[in-house]
Amino acid sequence: MGAFRHCNVIRTCHAPPFRGWIRGMNKKFNFFISFLVLAALTNVFLSVKGIAAIKKTPPLGILIIPFSNTAGISKSPSEKFEPATKSLANIQKQPLAPRANPTLFPVRSFHTSKPLGVLLIDKQQKNNNSHLQKTRPFFSPFSKKSIFLQPSKPVPALYGASKTKPLGLLLGQKIQSRPTKAPNQNIQLEKQPKQIKKIEFNLPPERSDPNAVDFSADELSHDKELGIVTARGRVKLNKENQKLSADVVSYNQKTGIVTASGNVVFDDPSGHRVFADYTEVTGDLKNGIIENIGILFKDRSRLAAVGARRSGGRILEMEKGIYSPCNLCPDDPSMSPLWQIKAVRIIHDQKEQTIEYRNAWLEVSGVPVLYTPFFLHPDPTVKRKTGFLFPTFNSTSKLGFVVKSPFFWAISPYEDATITPIITSNEGSGFIGEYRDRDEKSTLDSNVSMVLGDSQESIRANLDARKEFIVNKNWKWGAHIQRSTDDTYLRRYRIQTSDNYLSRYGGAASNSLVSHVFTEGISDKSYFSANGYLFQDQTAATDPGTIPLILPLINYHHVGDMDQFGGYSTFDINMLNLYRDHGADLQRLSFRPTWNRPIQGSYGDIYKYSIAVDADFYHSQDYLRDDGTKYSSLDYRMFPRTTLEGRFPLVLEGKRASQILEPIFAAMWSPNGGNPPDIPNEDSEEVEFDDTNLFSANRFTGIDRVEGGVRFSYGAKWGIYGRTGGSASFLIGQSYREQDDSTFGVGSGLEENFSDIVSRVQISPGKNISLFYRTRFSPDNLSPQHNELKVTAGVPALMISSNYIFLDQLEGSEFSGREEISGNVSSQITENWSADLHARQDIRQKELRSLGLGVEYENECVKLRINGNRSFFEDRDIEPEDTIAFNVILKTLSDRENR
Repeated sequence: MGAFRHCNVIRTCHAPPFRGWIRGMNKKFNFFISFLVLAALTNVFLSVKGIAAIKKTPPLGILIIPFSNTAGISKSPSEKFEPATKSLANIQKQPLAPRANPTLFPVRSFHTSKPLGVLLIDKQQKNNNSHLQKTRPFFSPFSKKSIFLQPSKPVPALYGASKTKPLGLLLGQKIQSRPTKAPNQNIQLEKQPKQIKKIEFNLPPERSDPNAVDFSADELSHDKELGIVTARGRVKLNKENQKLSADVVSYNQKTGIVTASGNVVFDDPSGHRVFADYTEVTGDLKNGIIENIGILFKDRSRLAAVGARRSGGRILEMEKGIYSPCNLCPDDPSMSPLWQIKAVRIIHDQKEQTIEYRNAWLEVSGVPVLYTPFFLHPDPTVKRKTGFLFPTFNSTSKLGFVVKSPFFWAISPYEDATITPIITSNEGSGFIGEYRDRDEKSTLDSNVSMVLGDSQESIRANLDARKEFIVNKNWKWGAHIQRSTDDTYLRRYRIQTSDNYLSRYGGAASNSLVSHVFTEGISDKSYFSANGYLFQDQTAATDPGTIPLILPLINYHHVGDMDQFGGYSTFDINMLNLYRDHGADLQRLSFRPTWNRPIQGSYGDIYKYSIAVDADFYHSQDYLRDDGTKYSSLDYRMFPRTTLEGRFPLVLEGKRASQILEPIFAAMWSPNGGNPPDIPNEDSEEVEFDDTNLFSANRFTGIDRVEGGVRFSYGAKWGIYGRTGGSASFLIGQSYREQDDSTFGVGSGLEENFSDIVSRVQISPGKNISLFYRTRFSPDNLSPQHNELKVTAGVPALMISSNYIFLDQLEGSEFSGREEISGNVSSQITENWSADLHARQDIRQKELRSLGLGVEYENECVKLRINGNRSFFEDRDIEPEDTIAFNVILKTLSDRENR
């Protein structure tokens, strides 16, 4: 789970007394002045702090709240972040007099005569005001006695006026900059050439002083009368991972105010870069003003405003601001970005890690589309935050228009919850809830959903929860519960379950929900597990009373040490208790002692000999024989077996590739039979003969059925592997059984003495093409009995993948034969546009099962996707339907793709 790392508040440093140092004007004076300037400016620009989270991919939250007490706001947003008890209106009416400790409030009203959404000065107004040389900033300086009113020396050429503000540089809005040359000074820079003497003094790197500062400037001066120290021309200050550059940096010893002006750029430790034309900061470093601020965050998103004020050491208030993570058009930077948020007022709360907007418009390509009086979202460094996630919209022919609007709740650094209301126009509405919890000893993932008002006039719901406790490095235990009120609810409302669990235990393939409790222990040479299973079948033909309850199912496996004969032993124990409400019950205890002897030949040939005894004990009740009679019995089976397997790998090294040819054989012996009729079959009903079990001693996957008699399997594997990538491999083989009996059913490929031939082909000449083919065919007429083909080929501009499967019906199996083909075509049309098409066809039934098309646009700041799907599946209240879904994600506001 995600966890907050609280913002690191940079230690403030008060200005030291300078009177004793000024008299000397030596190197110590220069060093301490530069250190003070850097320390003071550091806190002005550190408006955004970095945090991290333990959670890998938790969502961001967005909170949109109107001015209403019913929404949980007892105060208006304007009252929330005021840094002082006095109102701004009262202070604005009072004249601003010079003082040693000035008040940090505006001295004139903030005019917003234009309509909302048009928050920046247009070109015409800019041109009309270009003749005004004494335009006052939105936030007044701390003192009328500015350090620039009475300069002791002419301003050098490097201190020129900037024609374009950082706001325009960041977001393409060209606005006249505040004049940066001294007011009331008619300075003709080209007529006042000045010989500039560059002064540089750097602290040696071996110094361990954490306050050490590297400082350089073209000119350094000191006005003793005014008590002002000024550095001019390419001023640079570096302190560890903090950097500041400006045209002019000054320090007023009397007021304790530090100023920087002209192309001010600050890089903070969190990776953000701040631009400004002019800034002032008080001696306590908690309050300051910034004119024409622009912030380039670490995630490349941008925030810019014409003026900003820092107060209380945590709040940065900006006027007439814009936020956007979208890049500007390189051909015409004056064009509006794809989307942006404009606001009359923007407040960045460093402690709460939020960016708040007052009277804000969301603009898309320069067109206002949404207004809100109050809006906030996490700052770009936040990994998880309480709030709304982006909604999803879709329309189906059965449910009608469907809206899902998730709300994310960051309960603590170790737990969170997501509640997603579901609203449908034709059927019921409800919610989906998700809760996650992590600590050192346990994890919890739970999902619950409920729908009311369905056409079935009942409450429909499901629960999917998994809890796991970690006892120590060797032991863990837990439980996983999956239940639903009916068979079709999850598919009808497209409620997702934990697919990773279902795929592991076969739930998805058998259309069932699996609940189970478990405990596991593992050591260097042993493994133990105890499980209990409860199944909920989702098909219509199954009687719920015949579904088994398994409690317990115990497995133990141990590998012994190497003995004096060069071999080692393994020992397996299995215990099963199976219960049904209506049907047969079973208790089983099995032992599998085995001795293995690996042998390495002198020519690289490898052998493995093993001998084992299967001891199985059964107690069965109410089982049906083939003639329909019920029986109960107590039975056992002792079944010895021995196996010899050999491999002869041959390697041919080439300049560009290596080839490996490996003949393989396996000889097996065990008594004939071994499957008496009174031993029930619960776990070995299906047999699928292919390349994966060609050389296995027992082709049955379970314990209840064994393979007897003399058998011999043989085959060969060949592979070629390129030096620079690319490979191909081929396997073919067959099995021979001495006894022709009814152990395997017709269609299994093993019903005769000579089995079907199995083969596997894998080809991957490069990363852009791969082929996998598995087959089983009759040795008599080479007719296919089982085919699997998967092909993927292409480049991002056009990628094609296809899957084909054919499986003949097995006699006595509850599953019919299957033949279908599915395909997917995807294309990265351009850098931002992509599309995909997928379809599935049932060849045997000659029916189209599904068809879908998706189109997606994605760039650095937005992701849009529209999907259209047609489903032809029918099951009780599930009917064929069409679905259209539309998702919009504004990046940096919420990057989580909602389900």
